[in-house]
Amino acid sequence: MTLVPLSPGGAEPAPLNRAAAESLGERIQQQAAAIATATCELLLIVGEFEVRGAVGWFVSLKSTVHWLSWSCSMAPGTAREHVRVARALPSIPLADALPKPCPHLPRCRAR
Repeated sequence: MTLVPLSPGGAEPAPLNRAAAESLGERIQQQAAAIATATCELLLIVGEFEVRGAVGWFVSLKSTVHWLSWSCSMAPGTAREHVRVARALPSIPLADALPKPCPHLPRCRAR
Protein backbone atom coordinates (compact mmCIF):
# COMPACT_ATOMS: atom_id res chain seq x y z
CA MET A 1 0.00 0.00 0.00
CA THR A 2 1.25 3.45 -0.89
CA LEU A 3 0.66 6.31 1.50
CA VAL A 4 -1.08 9.31 -0.02
CA PRO A 5 0.45 12.59 1.17
CA LEU A 6 -2.10 15.09 2.40
CA SER A 7 -1.47 18.46 0.83
CA PRO A 8 -3.18 21.64 1.99
CA GLY A 9 -5.63 22.86 -0.62
CA GLY A 10 -5.12 19.72 -2.73
CA ALA A 11 -7.72 17.23 -3.81
CA GLU A 12 -9.11 14.94 -1.14
CA PRO A 13 -7.75 11.39 -1.38
CA ALA A 14 -10.25 8.66 -2.20
CA PRO A 15 -11.78 6.86 0.80
CA LEU A 16 -10.26 3.51 1.71
CA ASN A 17 -12.12 0.25 1.27
CA ARG A 18 -12.46 -1.97 4.34
CA ALA A 19 -9.43 -4.16 3.58
CA ALA A 20 -7.19 -1.14 2.99
CA ALA A 21 -8.47 0.56 6.16
CA GLU A 22 -7.79 -2.59 8.21
CA SER A 23 -4.32 -2.92 6.70
CA LEU A 24 -3.49 0.71 7.46
CA GLY A 25 -4.90 0.31 10.97
CA GLU A 26 -2.68 -2.73 11.56
CA ARG A 27 0.38 -0.76 10.45
CA ILE A 28 -0.54 2.00 12.91
CA GLN A 29 -0.90 -0.59 15.70
CA GLN A 30 2.47 -2.11 14.83
CA GLN A 31 4.14 1.30 14.95
CA ALA A 32 2.44 2.14 18.26
CA ALA A 33 3.64 -1.18 19.72
CA ALA A 34 7.19 -0.53 18.48
CA ILE A 35 7.16 2.95 20.02
CA ALA A 36 5.82 1.59 23.33
CA THR A 37 8.51 -1.11 23.36
CA ALA A 38 11.26 1.40 22.61
CA THR A 39 9.93 3.79 25.27
CA CYS A 40 9.90 0.99 27.83
CA GLU A 41 13.48 0.04 27.02
CA LEU A 42 14.53 3.71 27.14
CA LEU A 43 12.99 4.16 30.59
CA LEU A 44 14.64 1.00 31.89
CA ILE A 45 18.10 2.09 30.74
CA VAL A 46 17.55 5.66 31.98
CA GLY A 47 16.75 4.10 35.35
CA GLU A 48 19.98 2.09 35.27
CA PHE A 49 21.94 5.20 34.20
CA GLU A 50 20.44 7.08 37.17
CA VAL A 51 20.90 4.36 39.80
CA ARG A 52 24.47 3.60 38.77
CA GLY A 53 25.56 7.26 38.79
CA ALA A 54 26.64 7.33 35.16
CA VAL A 55 26.19 11.10 34.92
CA GLY A 56 29.22 11.46 37.21
CA TRP A 57 31.46 10.74 34.21
CA PHE A 58 30.15 13.75 32.29
CA VAL A 59 31.95 16.96 33.26
CA SER A 60 29.70 19.92 34.12
CA LEU A 61 26.46 17.93 33.89
CA LYS A 62 24.64 17.97 37.21
CA SER A 63 22.05 15.21 36.93
CA THR A 64 20.52 12.56 34.72
CA VAL A 65 17.83 15.10 33.84
CA HIS A 66 20.51 17.56 32.76
CA TRP A 67 22.29 14.83 30.76
CA LEU A 68 19.08 13.70 29.00
CA SER A 69 18.22 17.27 28.14
CA TRP A 70 21.70 17.92 26.76
CA SER A 71 22.49 14.62 25.06
CA CYS A 72 19.04 13.65 23.76
CA SER A 73 17.71 17.14 22.99
CA MET A 74 14.83 16.69 25.43
CA ALA A 75 13.05 19.61 26.98
CA PRO A 76 13.97 19.77 30.68
CA GLY A 77 10.38 18.98 31.70
CA THR A 78 10.32 15.92 29.45
CA ALA A 79 13.68 14.76 30.80
CA ARG A 80 12.40 15.20 34.38
CA GLU A 81 9.34 13.07 33.61
CA HIS A 82 11.48 10.35 32.03
CA VAL A 83 13.69 10.19 35.11
CA ARG A 84 10.68 10.28 37.45
CA VAL A 85 9.05 7.34 35.66
CA ALA A 86 12.37 5.47 35.37
CA ARG A 87 12.85 5.79 39.14
CA ALA A 88 9.30 4.56 39.79
CA LEU A 89 9.41 1.53 37.47
CA PRO A 90 11.16 -0.85 39.88
CA SER A 91 8.40 -0.34 42.46
CA ILE A 92 5.71 -1.30 39.96
CA PRO A 93 5.20 -5.11 40.07
CA LEU A 94 4.36 -5.38 36.36
CA ALA A 95 7.73 -3.87 35.40
CA ASP A 96 9.54 -6.68 37.20
CA ALA A 97 7.40 -9.32 35.50
CA LEU A 98 8.00 -8.12 31.94
CA PRO A 99 11.02 -9.27 29.96
CA LYS A 100 13.58 -6.59 29.12
CA PRO A 101 13.07 -4.94 26.70
CA CYS A 102 9.27 -5.00 26.95
CA PRO A 103 8.06 -6.64 23.71
CA HIS A 104 4.64 -7.62 25.06
CA LEU A 105 3.05 -4.33 26.03
CA PRO A 106 -0.73 -4.36 25.59
CA ARG A 107 -2.10 -3.49 22.21
CA CYS A 108 -5.42 -1.91 21.49
CA ARG A 109 -7.22 -3.57 18.63
CA ALA A 110 -10.40 -2.07 17.22
CA ARG A 111 -12.32 -5.14 16.09
